Amino acid sequence: MDGPVLQFVTGIVTGMFVLAIKLAAPVMVALMAATVVLGIMARIFPQMNVFIISMPLNIGVGFLILGSSLLVFMHTLEGAFGQLTRQIKVLFKVLG
Repeated sequence: MDGPVLQFVTGIVTGMFVLAIKLAAPVMVALMAATVVLGIMARIFPQMNVFIISMPLNIGVGFLILGSSLLVFMHTLEGAFGQLTRQIKVLFKVLG
């Protein structure tokens, strides 16, 4: 691979990584907040078994946040895939 192709591929991979972080950020933040709350509860109520509560709570919080942010996902993916035809044309120009 020469210079322009390598730069194009690097740009596309960087864009994919940024898109993945944008899509995963709401769920990651919510699960981190739930973990902090469970850690505080484990200190306040030492007799409570936090491990039994944490698994279903994390699943529920993850699905709740994922479901509530689907409209944002749609908008983000629409912007990313809206540029797909332009990116394919640029790739063919760089390769040819």
